[in-house]
Amino acid sequence: MDKHIRQQAQDWVNNDQLSAVLREEIQELLDEENETELTDRFYKELEFGTGGIRGVVGAGTNRLNVFNIRKVTQGISNYIKALKIEKPSVVIGFDSRLSSVEFSKESARVLAGNGIKVHFFDRTHATPLVSFAVRQLKATAGIMITASHNPPEYNGYKVIWSDGCQVTEPHDQGIIAEVEKLIENPVISLCAWEESLQKQKVEMIPPKVDEDYYKVVSKLFLSKIDKKFDKGIVYTPLHGVGFEMVNELMIRRGFSSYRSVKSQQSPNGNFPGLAHTNPEDEGSMAEAIKISQDSDHLILANDPDADRLGVMIRQQDEWVKLNGNQIGQILLYYWLELLKTHNKLPDNGFVISTIVTSNLGEKIAKSFNVKWYETLTGFKYIGRLLNLRVKKGDKFIFAYEESHGYQLGDYIREKDGISAALMFAELTRDLSRQGKSVADFLDSIYQKYGYHLDGLVNKVILGRFGAKKILEIMDELRKNPFTEFGGSKVVEVKDYLNLKKIDKKNDKEIALPKALKANVFSFQLANGTKVTARPSGTEPKIKFYFNFVGSDMHELKKFTSICKEDFMNKIDAIAKD
Repeated sequence: MDKHIRQQAQDWVNNDQLSAVLREEIQELLDEENETELTDRFYKELEFGTGGIRGVVGAGTNRLNVFNIRKVTQGISNYIKALKIEKPSVVIGFDSRLSSVEFSKESARVLAGNGIKVHFFDRTHATPLVSFAVRQLKATAGIMITASHNPPEYNGYKVIWSDGCQVTEPHDQGIIAEVEKLIENPVISLCAWEESLQKQKVEMIPPKVDEDYYKVVSKLFLSKIDKKFDKGIVYTPLHGVGFEMVNELMIRRGFSSYRSVKSQQSPNGNFPGLAHTNPEDEGSMAEAIKISQDSDHLILANDPDADRLGVMIRQQDEWVKLNGNQIGQILLYYWLELLKTHNKLPDNGFVISTIVTSNLGEKIAKSFNVKWYETLTGFKYIGRLLNLRVKKGDKFIFAYEESHGYQLGDYIREKDGISAALMFAELTRDLSRQGKSVADFLDSIYQKYGYHLDGLVNKVILGRFGAKKILEIMDELRKNPFTEFGGSKVVEVKDYLNLKKIDKKNDKEIALPKALKANVFSFQLANGTKVTARPSGTEPKIKFYFNFVGSDMHELKKFTSICKEDFMNKIDAIAKD
């Protein structure tokens, strides 16, 4: 066994500041001479990224545990103190994961030990509620203990800044710098939990914050409440935290035919019976399908921290899953049409999406004379751009990304699966009044703007040189971009790393905004089809987003198969070199 790894493991066992459980976990591995497991646990520090930290829960420097939670929170505390903010405070929330309560309390103890006031949710809450509470309570920052839709063995730590948005520049880099200082000398200030409560260093967030959220979301909807709506709605929180709030909003908006999947209703970090906790995966809705009845026309699912939404609709007596682009397109068109009908569509309104999302949303927005903005993948970039446009006097309308994140209204700066679930229920009810289904509505959008289909290919390249090979593929796409695939010519490429768009049709080069700088490359074909290549920031894979466009659905389906196969064959040829 590597001497350095063994010494780190032994230091961990000898550290009396750690709990007996964490120390014993490592001692057992040392006794077993489990070199593979010890190496994985100690070969690096679990890194604090630009928005937080996430990892497998367990003992070791490359695991998420009380040691790392305290260290990261101390780094945040040091950064906040360096800003010399008068009466700083932090909101803390947590979801249903197995260690979330412990991690949230340890975070509070560190903040209290550093003289920073803590507003603490006393029970599980959704990620969007932390964003909302930060803004409502005018806090300096927020911490959400969650690993979103990762497997049960994971947990995470998301940092939100005073505007309610996931932390971005310059604060993210400032926090990272402070956390890195603690690697060699982790001096942590701690306050006992009971003392922090007695001295009011930690205060429980009042129910009024939840009530304020309910009122804000309920007021967004312009349609009348119709309790005679007879189309059934099945909802599952996937053993996460969404049920309480979705249920309350459904009741307030009169959805008497709504019901939840009772076996998945209660928060449970073990996610029993669930192979998938991501509403992007059809398998996550298997139990909802199982209990559905003939009168049900809609299945809604939130991920464990309720910031994402998955949807299935009834189509010709079968359940059909909508992808993230389709959900966003349906919600966007419905919302713009509703605002227009009620004369509430602002002259300076805007919509935000990401560079890997389908172009159909842009077509919809511009047909309503609404500005369309694109940003990098991730809702923290959407939140940052939203702040910028609002400061310039524009009116925010809607934001979404293809990975099932949706934001309605500017009461938060985060995707909100709770309000999105209610919004989809509202549009289903409105359509029912007109004798239409969601499938009819989507088809009417396609007839107006052209048919669109989407696909995603994850090319995993494992091994020692996997990351290097992925970068080589991206470099080759830039040096020798494809001129055609699927029998269609490439008319435009966008190189986001070098911030340039090349219009091959008119032989023009146009600069892209600096805010879009990323290792991403996209192709656009003559028929409007877009293919975007983007390496994953956390896994050894490169993602290819396909957004197909055509005037006839039957022909488009044939084209998607041919186009995707041809494109990926070209990528495989590069990977083999």
